[in-house]
Amino acid sequence: MTKLHMILDGEIFDLTEMFRLRIVKFERQSPQIINNYITNSGSDGGEDAGSTFDKFNYSITCKFTTDDSIDYHLKVNELFSFIYQRKSYSIHIEREPGKMFEVHPVPIDVSRIAEGLADIVLVFEVFNGFGRSFTTTLTPLTFESDIWQFAQGLELADYEYTHNSNRFNIFNASDSQIDPRVNDLEIIIKGQSEGEINIHNRTNGDRFIYYPALRMIDTLTLNKGARINGMKCGRDTNFGVIRLEEGINEFEIFNASMLEVSFDFPFIYK
Repeated sequence: MTKLHMILDGEIFDLTEMFRLRIVKFERQSPQIINNYITNSGSDGGEDAGSTFDKFNYSITCKFTTDDSIDYHLKVNELFSFIYQRKSYSIHIEREPGKMFEVHPVPIDVSRIAEGLADIVLVFEVFNGFGRSFTTTLTPLTFESDIWQFAQGLELADYEYTHNSNRFNIFNASDSQIDPRVNDLEIIIKGQSEGEINIHNRTNGDRFIYYPALRMIDTLTLNKGARINGMKCGRDTNFGVIRLEEGINEFEIFNASMLEVSFDFPFIYK
């Protein structure tokens, strides 16, 4: 039986078992693209200003079974109480083991067909416009682990996300660019530098520079900002951002030795 999981505050709940739901079908809307243009008075058409992705709906049709009429009303109320949260959570369908979607619920359709039986269509709004892998790149990329799947952009190659050299590749299996200002991406750097450690993504030209010396006991972390040993250090940098393009990203690190560099991020999918 296909299972529906809800991930809330790091805890996984099996909704199919908790509420005796049998999934009949599940489907999602196509990516909801918003095309942006700049228009000028007196000019034909518009100038391309790029595209963004809007929220979309994910719906799951279920058979809902209870023992009798009294139990039916109790369980319906329990289901409502559980899925209607004020904060977001993620849903995960067992048929897509490697993907989950951060959502808010929207009003659902309940059609009672007998004393203890109903058809329920659960509808969730994927408000950030994309799904993400069930785990991150620091979990081994093996299909035997049951948390990765085919059709996730993975290739049969031995990609590593922790490196000890100054030149290496990082593979982004997403079908979108990873930008730490809007997506989860944490780069952790340890090593030794007399100053101006320079991290360069040769694929897209992004460059980050940390100007002070780096000691072997220091940890430099890049995500939405920069931290040294847990303390903000943006003023000691060039305020650069390291993004990851789809596919292989070629990296080179200058002015540093005895490196240990790790890239921790989930893949994202339209």
